[in-house]
Amino acid sequence: MELSPEDIRKDKGKILPSNFKIFIFFDDYCKRCNSEYTSIDDLCKKCTKTLGRETIEEWRTVKEILDKHDYPDVQTARKYLTNVDPELEKRHLA
Repeated sequence: MELSPEDIRKDKGKILPSNFKIFIFFDDYCKRCNSEYTSIDDLCKKCTKTLGRETIEEWRTVKEILDKHDYPDVQTARKYLTNVDPELEKRHLA
């Protein structure tokens, strides 16, 4: 099954259960660049070429938005994210 955010929004519980969750895990594409720690400006030539100028500019825009975002503390986040697997939460907060 393929889903887009728009499909999920329009579903209104017809196909997807109300407790449907998506977990996204990423693998590094490059041995030199790390998706978590390498800044956009420090990407190697291979990654820069593969991503392309347009995608890199989109990433810069997303980074600006995320840098300005007011993130909730753990207690507030728990109110919004109920029924999260405690082991998964523990690993990600470590």
